Amino acid sequence: LSWSTYTVRLGTNGSLSFRIQPNAGSGGNVVSVNTISNGYNYADSIWHHLACTWDGGSISIYVDGIQVGQSLQTNFNSVSFTNDNATIGCYPTTFHEFFEGELDDLHIWDLALTQEQIQSFMSTPPTGNEEGLVGYWDFNEGTGSTLTDQTSNGNDGVINGATWSTDVPTAQ
Repeated sequence: LSWSTYTVRLGTNGSLSFRIQPNAGSGGNVVSVNTISNGYNYADSIWHHLACTWDGGSISIYVDGIQVGQSLQTNFNSVSFTNDNATIGCYPTTFHEFFEGELDDLHIWDLALTQEQIQSFMSTPPTGNEEGLVGYWDFNEGTGSTLTDQTSNGNDGVINGATWSTDVPTAQ
């Protein structure tokens, strides 16, 4: 299967959802997990550490180092990742539903981290050369329209419609 859309959303009710959707015509089902049924509300004006993982058999959401949602998926044989551009902060296919909040230290890995690894990266960010680290953006530029990938992969981003802030999370 080839995947076209990965979405992490904060809903209007403060719930989180993580969704992976295949390209049209490639078969397969949408893979998703959310925290709506778990009663969590993250629209509380407090910085939270968020991690979403998929290991080929299940996807999970971790908030502040604790797993808060999981969905088991057993109907996938293999997955190949596309080379499409990533979009952060808006719905990727229609470029609407913009994220209203602040982001810091975004990592994308091509392997699922364990809860212990996630907790470790909460207090000590990656150096940029860890195995499986595809992209790491620390949002420390402070000015300009380029978001620099801290890995050697060169996945720099373009800031579009966002503003820089000095409001940053405190170390865990």
